[in-house]
Parts: sequence; C-alpha cells; structure tokens
Amino acid sequence: MKLLSKRRAWIFVSLCVLTALIFLTTRGDSVEWLTSSPGVRRPRLAFLGRWMWPVKRQLLRVKNVVVGVPKLVNVRGVLLEFDSPRALVDLSGVISKSTNHAGEQVWIVTDGSTFSESLKTLPGAKVISVPGTIMREDNQSQMQMVNSVAVGASTNLHLEYVGWWLDAWISRGRDESLELTSFLTWSERVLHRGTPPDVEGTTGYFIHTNAAFGGRVRVPKDGGLLLISSKTNQHGKTAAAILVPSVPGGRR
Repeated sequence: MKLLSKRRAWIFVSLCVLTALIFLTTRGDSVEWLTSSPGVRRPRLAFLGRWMWPVKRQLLRVKNVVVGVPKLVNVRGVLLEFDSPRALVDLSGVISKSTNHAGEQVWIVTDGSTFSESLKTLPGAKVISVPGTIMREDNQSQMQMVNSVAVGASTNLHLEYVGWWLDAWISRGRDESLELTSFLTWSERVLHRGTPPDVEGTTGYFIHTNAAFGGRVRVPKDGGLLLISSKTNQHGKTAAAILVPSVPGGRR
C-alpha cells in the first residue's frame, strides 16, 4: 500500500513538472483563435480531469517563484473605424499577421503606442473610443462603449444593448513578454425592411453583430495586439481595436 502511494505521488510530481515546463516555455508568435470571450474559455488543463486544480495550484506556485507574484498591468486601447483594410498596408512595426477562415485578422506589433498613433491618422479613420483600465495579471477586464436601443417590429419592441465590448486577459512568461488574450464584440442596430413594406410587423430594427472574435498571443515588451474585423457596418466601415499592455514600474 505504501509503495502504491509513493508511486502515485511520483506520478503526480512528474506530471506537475512536465506540465510546468510546457506552461513556462511555450511561446512564439502564433495566434490561438477564440470564438468566445476569455471569461468562458475552457481551462487549458481541463484534460487532467479531477487532477486539474491540484496541478494548477502547483503550477501557480512554480510560476510565482520563477516570474514573481502577479502585478498590476496598465492596458490602453483604441477603438476605431476606417474605410478599408488596404489603408493599413503601409503601417510599419508589425511582427506578424494572422487571418482566420472568416477573414478576421490579428496583428502583433512591436511599439504599441507609436502604432496606435499611426492608426489614428489613417485616411478615413474615425476614433470611436480610447478606453483604458488597470488590471491584475491572470484576471479578466472588460472595456465597453454601449447604448440601449429599442429593437423589434412595431408590435413587439424591447430594449437591447449595442456597441463595443473589448475583453482582456493578461499573464506573464519568463521574459519581458506578456501573454495577451483579447476578444472584440461589435454590434449595431439595423433596419430590416419587410416585403411588401406595407404589411404590419415585417419592418423593424434588429441587432447585427459585425465582430465577435479574439486571439491569444505573446506580445513583446512595449508591443501591442491589433484586431481587425472582416465585416463592415451599414455605412461600409471596418472595425479595429488595438490593446497595448504595460507593467508600471517594470517587470520585477
């Protein structure tokens, strides 16, 4: 019985060490695409079943020893609309670009602050909001700019929220980089005209979602993450959002 208990303990410790090595050394410029907000994402260690939380606690202890206890992170963002993605072609400072099957794009940039200012001066660009927040590492924060509007047909109206939601989730690696997860949601109220238009109840306002996607990437020190929608709104504008995280006072 004691031998079996020792064997289980060694298996558990070995599993923790192996997972910690993967957890601490995995990096790169690849994008992990998200189709739902990071607040409802499936835990990475879910495949461990009932061992997930014990392993996660040990990993957090190892991570705190290696990179320090969680710190506050300052996150600055820019939400904007522009005429065409072609306006972004000449922008410099891009490390990598990724496009998913829906045509949505995620860019990783080197100097996030400079890149944000370049976005604001693009021909046809319109800055919608410049949100910002201070959050603790490994926690989620949401920035939003929404309005309550009446939707539905004249016989069945109700209130819904439309606008922008920008979720962020940040954690550290061993070096100066940050793992940044961001999810952009962008919706608007549109008028649907029925056929024929003189029939009551066939014409009304409805919610149309132009963007609901995100990505998880490794962002370098002073870098940023740019999300670009593949859809346009009813005025022919494309949506984009950039997030620039920084740790006040340095990494340690």
